[in-house]
Amino acid sequence: DLDKVFGLTNTGNSEIASLWYEMSVAIKYLHAFPAMRSFLNVTGRMKFLEPIYTALKNGDFSSNLAMEIYSESKNNYHPLAQKSIEAIIK
Repeated sequence: DLDKVFGLTNTGNSEIASLWYEMSVAIKYLHAFPAMRSFLNVTGRMKFLEPIYTALKNGDFSSNLAMEIYSESKNNYHPLAQKSIEAIIK
């Protein structure tokens, strides 16, 4: 209902998107996952990446997805971000 009312999945605000995608993983809101994947492909700031990758890694169903998205996106990340994310997902 929140997504329908506020359009959170497709927000252009990175602060909101990061929190929304982290929550989407926690509640298994799969509708948000394609937008989350796109967000992780173009976002390089660790303050946004770390919480989402942590949620994916800790999810009982999404650990493999964290590795899959990271392998697609890692070349878009700074080397320090790559090391941090690799520490989270491995």
